[in-house]
Amino acid sequence: MRAARVAASIASLCLVTGLIVYGGVFLWPGLAGSNPLLTELGITGDEDKQVPEYLYSIGSEKDGPVRPNAVAVDGKDRVYITDAGTAKVFVYSAKGRKISEWGQGRGQADFSFPNGLVVAGDGSLIIADSVQKNIRVFSPEGRYIKTIMDNTAGIKPGSLTRGIDGVIYVSDLMNNRVLAVDENGRNLKEVSDTREPLSYPQGTAVDKEGRIWVADSGNFSVAIFDHQGTIIKKITGGGEPETPFSMVRGIAVDKVGKVYISDTISHHIRVFDSTGRQVSIFPGTGEGEGMLVFPAGIFVHDDGSLYVVDRGTGDIKVFSLN
Repeated sequence: MRAARVAASIASLCLVTGLIVYGGVFLWPGLAGSNPLLTELGITGDEDKQVPEYLYSIGSEKDGPVRPNAVAVDGKDRVYITDAGTAKVFVYSAKGRKISEWGQGRGQADFSFPNGLVVAGDGSLIIADSVQKNIRVFSPEGRYIKTIMDNTAGIKPGSLTRGIDGVIYVSDLMNNRVLAVDENGRNLKEVSDTREPLSYPQGTAVDKEGRIWVADSGNFSVAIFDHQGTIIKKITGGGEPETPFSMVRGIAVDKVGKVYISDTISHHIRVFDSTGRQVSIFPGTGEGEGMLVFPAGIFVHDDGSLYVVDRGTGDIKVFSLN
């Protein structure tokens, strides 16, 4: 972790300001008075005592990421981080040793705002650029392979999630929807709610039943859709008494079906079961290693590790779920 909590707090303030620039200004009116229980998030009454344990951080060195957006791990345990601050992709070993960085090339190998990423079935990387408004495929070493969606598609891609069936779910920040596409960019279906439209959707995740969970950031909620893209329910918070979300950004599902949601402004990860009931929350409150400043993207590894992007400290914090 970098030097001091004070510096991290300043960084967090700068990041919040950055949300205004990237379309998040509408979020703030609801934040002022929407969540009086934020300081009590660590005591909700129905929590599981076995909470994830902080292990270590990745990318906290001086020449590491500055404003990380997303993280993913491939089959060889290489950790990939998209970073908006440097317009690069950083590559680390599973234990945090820096392997390489790439992305400031020319033409198709250049990034402006690398955002969501997933590892494709063949081990290549699919990466969304929210400013260039495209989705491209790269080798693990950073070699450009192809573009599967370009700026003529009329979308602003944010987060990416790959389902167990190989379908890629793309959060469209401009049109307030989620698109399901194959690994060649062919549109398969649209995930949206015509009655209560999504507002600036961020993270997405697919559970064991094929349901699609969407961080509906502008509506301070999480929307759950069936595999066909039809809305099932919305979650606005959890705990007893129920505490509303502050700002939802990242979502991931583990192998037993628990759903992890980054509640950014409250500095926590909230854990829900498959029915949408909150079962725990972490980390605790206070100072020290493992505390989160501005949690965003989340990734669950098959080995039982949870990778959390902390934009407030510019690194990835790794927790054990076992």
